[in-house]
Amino acid sequence: MLMHATEDALAQISDALASLAEGLQRMRSAPRLEPITRSVTTMDASVDECPISEAGLAVAARRYLKLRRQRDELCPGLFEDPAWDILLDLYAAKVEGGIIYVSSACIAASVPPTTALRMISRLVDLQWITQSADRVDGRRKVVAITSSGENVVKRFLCSLVGNR
Repeated sequence: MLMHATEDALAQISDALASLAEGLQRMRSAPRLEPITRSVTTMDASVDECPISEAGLAVAARRYLKLRRQRDELCPGLFEDPAWDILLDLYAAKVEGGIIYVSSACIAASVPPTTALRMISRLVDLQWITQSADRVDGRRKVVAITSSGENVVKRFLCSLVGNR
């Protein structure tokens, strides 16, 4: 009886390993996307064709962030995309004429501050955002979206809202 149970368990493990090997092979043969590790300029042309106004895109960004928070309430801890949340918040703030401090960007990211700070650093390295000292209070840091970061967000929002 024990021998039969062991053989069944080994057969299940063998099947699982074969399935895993097939999945890995499919992943290896899938086309690879190049990560974006530079300033985005190739997206600039399609942004000019967006039928939605800047104000409309800012509203879409805020709405999208609100929906993401609602999703997070339904599935706590399951979905996180702090860099994207920061970019959306900075884009909307720029259009609305607001200033975002690092502490506010960390809150917008909805992740622990260390994670948010790491994402801010990566976004600065990509030249999608800038970080500078506050003119009034040098202890605070201001973050702002760059034109490259803005183009990334606008292209996404134009596709989302404009159904492209």
